Amino acid sequence: MKQHVSAGDDVVLIGVDSSPTMGVDFSPSAPSWAGKPDIGEDDSTLVRGDGIFLEELKAECAERGLPYPRSTGIRHWFPDYDREEEKRRVEALLKGETP
Repeated sequence: MKQHVSAGDDVVLIGVDSSPTMGVDFSPSAPSWAGKPDIGEDDSTLVRGDGIFLEELKAECAERGLPYPRSTGIRHWFPDYDREEEKRRVEALLKGETP
């Protein structure tokens, strides 16, 4: 990422909201999660916040003095998924606008 930022490239991140790893605005959480991922029944709920990888990416960007890229997450797993809303949000992100 450093090379792209240094070259003046516009860097964006599109994650997957509902992913415990790549969630941007929403990630699943459950009181029973810990250790080996062999859960039987999914008792998770979506909560506001980043996934594990994105938490680490933010920390690494801060440590290296790099800007954290504009970001959003795709939400195709959400029960009230709206394809048009997602399209508007991603297009706004790519144009540098606030969705």
